[in-house]
Amino acid sequence: MLRASKDASLSTEIAFRVVPLFVEKTQPNSESFSPMLVKRSIQQSAFTVVELMIVVMVIALLAVLTVPAFFRARQRSQAIQIRNDLRLIDGAIEQYAVEAEKKAGDPVAVVDWTNYLKKQTRLYETGEDLLGNEYGPQTVDEAPFVPIETYFELGLVADDDFWDPYNP
Repeated sequence: MLRASKDASLSTEIAFRVVPLFVEKTQPNSESFSPMLVKRSIQQSAFTVVELMIVVMVIALLAVLTVPAFFRARQRSQAIQIRNDLRLIDGAIEQYAVEAEKKAGDPVAVVDWTNYLKKQTRLYETGEDLLGNEYGPQTVDEAPFVPIETYFELGLVADDDFWDPYNP
């Protein structure tokens, strides 16, 4: 046990002696060589608390600036998907009206217009928008409307011009 600790202290002592000699041999007679710089670089191998705090503050600032923009973009993409769903519903109602010989103003149940959508899709399976609000029954020769809950929830990113002609 005593011998192992003696070997360990010996290897530590050798390591400290070898590094400066190695550095001095690699840069002989150099005017820019300074033993003080070598010692400083060997001793300063970690970041200070102040440096770490600055990095954390910069990352936090970037997060504060980008997260709201990310959520706004996400809501905008949801609004675009809902508007595309409304276009699909409009086409499905027209197809249903032609095949079932319905006239203008006739009601169309959700089951009737979902049969004219692509099978195994969210819209076909549920008849709801991305936010879980039902589109509900529609009327022949009238544009489908965005659910009122969705209209208010996405109001910050989608105004009346965006929803036209599907305004509630």
